[in-house]
Amino acid sequence: MTCKFTRKSRLVIVLGASVVLSGCAATQTALAHRNLEVSSRMSETIFLDPVTERQRTIYVQVRNTSDQPLNTTHIAQELSQALLAKGYQMVAPDQAHYVLQANVLAIGKMDEAAAQSALQAGFGGALMGMTLASTAHASLRAVAGGAMAGGLGEMLADTLVKNVTYSAITDIQISEAMVPTANGNSVHGALESGAVKKPSSATTQNSGRWSHYRTRMVSTANQVNLAFDAALPQLQNQWVHALSGLF
Repeated sequence: MTCKFTRKSRLVIVLGASVVLSGCAATQTALAHRNLEVSSRMSETIFLDPVTERQRTIYVQVRNTSDQPLNTTHIAQELSQALLAKGYQMVAPDQAHYVLQANVLAIGKMDEAAAQSALQAGFGGALMGMTLASTAHASLRAVAGGAMAGGLGEMLADTLVKNVTYSAITDIQISEAMVPTANGNSVHGALESGAVKKPSSATTQNSGRWSHYRTRMVSTANQVNLAFDAALPQLQNQWVHALSGLF
């Protein structure tokens, strides 16, 4: 018996197979990224020398210059609590041996390439094109998928199951008070780490009262269909954990 398929029936079969295959891909994505994963990376490693108990004083300042509203007061309080648990005292800037300053530059959906580019740029590095690159990538993929046979199934699957990553870019500066010596000079231990460093990201030495350590931190939260409201508290916890871990 010979079966004859019309153009319409062949189209239905192709679309049906595409939906099934896309559903399989969506299921794999859902399984691979079902658990929330949060992490942080720093452009430069900061090592602080051990100090006496009397010098374990710190002032914490958190700023937000991103386009997202953040409760920086709450973040600073959480960070202060973590440092108090490590034996540090919160004091005014003129009484502190350390001043910890963090500025959240950008936060939102971002692909791995954009996050890596921000990390490599280091402290003070440019952020131009990061969000646009991520958005453009997603748009091109959607257009290409729609143009292909079976693109409808892919678009439906992508609508229901999305692997979402939120990233936060934060510049960090730790200032350490230099200790006067017997001859009235000041000494400090801020050293440039590595043979060659960019001036914007390297740990620097100052001739004034403070020596400064600078780095950029990229924190990410990844999960299937992750919402920003769910990602934000996790990113804030990651900031507290990573920054307090430097002391």
